[in-house]
Amino acid sequence: MAEALRFAIEDMPSSMLRGCVLEVDEARFDGTQMQKLYDADSYPLPRRFRLGRQRR
Repeated sequence: MAEALRFAIEDMPSSMLRGCVLEVDEARFDGTQMQKLYDADSYPLPRRFRLGRQRR
C-alpha cells in the first residue's frame, strides 16, 4: 500500500489524484484520504519530493 501511495502522490499529476481511489482489501481511499495517509508520521517509506510539486 505504501508504494501505491508513493506513486499516487509523487508520480501522478495532482489533477488525476482528485478522481483516484485506492482499494486495499475492502477499504477504499479517495485522493484526500491518500494524501493524509502519505503525510502521516507513520508512513513507512522515505518521501521523494518532485521539484515544483505543490503539496496539499
